[in-house]
Amino acid sequence: MNIDRSRGTSIISGRQAVAEALRSRWPVREVLISRKSARRFEEILQYAEQAGVSVVVLDDDLFRTRCPGAFQGISAVVEEVPAFEVQDLLERAEHQGEDAFLLAVDGVEDPQNLGAMARTALSMGVHGLVVPRRRVARLGQGAARASAGAVFHLPVAEVPNVHWFIRWAKENGLWVYGLDAAGSVELWRQNFAGPVAIIVGGEGRGLSRLVRESCDVLVKIPMYGPINSLNAGVAAALALYEVRRQRVLKPLSRSGASY
Repeated sequence: MNIDRSRGTSIISGRQAVAEALRSRWPVREVLISRKSARRFEEILQYAEQAGVSVVVLDDDLFRTRCPGAFQGISAVVEEVPAFEVQDLLERAEHQGEDAFLLAVDGVEDPQNLGAMARTALSMGVHGLVVPRRRVARLGQGAARASAGAVFHLPVAEVPNVHWFIRWAKENGLWVYGLDAAGSVELWRQNFAGPVAIIVGGEGRGLSRLVRESCDVLVKIPMYGPINSLNAGVAAALALYEVRRQRVLKPLSRSGASY
């Protein structure tokens, strides 16, 4: 996603990302298609027509100039993903009649991982993604592509830093769980009942010391092979799935110490 700060717009690329931006009624300024690819996107063209979004067919060389790094021959100029307030995420959970279920990232600098986390979070019913203003990948081209357009459906709240968010979460009744290889409880033995915030650390470094010390519980994902670590996006997916599994299959009260 190439950011044009003066216009507050971004260019996203790829069939799925563009289709989801249109389906979600995201503010799309225009859809750009390379001439040789135009026949492949009839469904997306219908979405654009229904949304009243103009479609521009460009010669291939001009398309590559307008949309550097684009793939699949289709891009869209969209307004940037807005940042929500964290309180908005709690209100979203309340509106849905559910305990809050939030995902926060600490130093995730790979946009592919961030996009994958957004896609999993949306599919697992997470009420919002929390990102710090610094030390995190932008919700840009790579993230939009990896999320398959999930960033256009999932509310994203921006906070000063993750330690600030943890304090806020505890003040608002959420239990905060950090994913850490040295955690004291295995993932599937932890009771995730009630309002929950899952914290995922960055690639390689994991959770920062201050964040690790601030979590209510550090949870580990057991490893049985010769490799003792997981990609941050995969670790987040396992944790989010376990929270959802518990909520769907066997709701517990906080009095249950483990699952």
